[in-house]
Amino acid sequence: MLASTCTVAFVAERPDGRRVALTAGHCGKRGQAVGAPVPGKPDALVRVGTFAQSSNPPARTTPEGYVLPEDLTAPDWGVIDLRPTTKSAAERGPVRPTRVGEARVGDRVCQQGVTSGWRCGVVRVVSPTQISTDITSRPGDSGGPLIRLSDGAALGIVSGGTAAEAPRDVPRMTFYWSLRDALAQGGGLRLVTAGTPAAQRVSSPEVREVITVDGTVPVGVF
Repeated sequence: MLASTCTVAFVAERPDGRRVALTAGHCGKRGQAVGAPVPGKPDALVRVGTFAQSSNPPARTTPEGYVLPEDLTAPDWGVIDLRPTTKSAAERGPVRPTRVGEARVGDRVCQQGVTSGWRCGVVRVVSPTQISTDITSRPGDSGGPLIRLSDGAALGIVSGGTAAEAPRDVPRMTFYWSLRDALAQGGGLRLVTAGTPAAQRVSSPEVREVITVDGTVPVGVF
């Protein structure tokens, strides 16, 4: 049974070279299976990995299957161990991370989400572990990447925010957890940057559909 729909932000590597995917912690709990849509079969999922680590912030699930954070100040990062049969790549469309960066107030940035797509705005608030922008977001965008336009630096992971259709008196904003903190908390993970060859490890005979996990791929947790 599908429990939640989120977005993958970035691909990283453990110290031993195993690749993982980074997303929001409220998207899943340790031990939950993670699937990605099969090309040409949007209603079908193939397992690509397992939630290995999660900051496990308080969250709620909507009737539509989206998981939303209840406390936007809580740590919100998650690490998915990718299966040996899952290919992974660092970039997808406009998401081409060059390095891990530190957000600054006034930075022009963009985020990617499976619901809202590519949206851009300005960094408004920065703390040691969180970032806030004037970009709007919707359920399903959780876990997506935040990229600085000037240099392609990877900055954060979408946690939650307000939708574009919210009442006018509601501030437009999205919150992100610091990518640098997520990499450190995940056990010394290293960001896989644009231009790095995809990990070609698909060899299992029981897997007929080849899925490439990369920045902004939609994932289902079940």
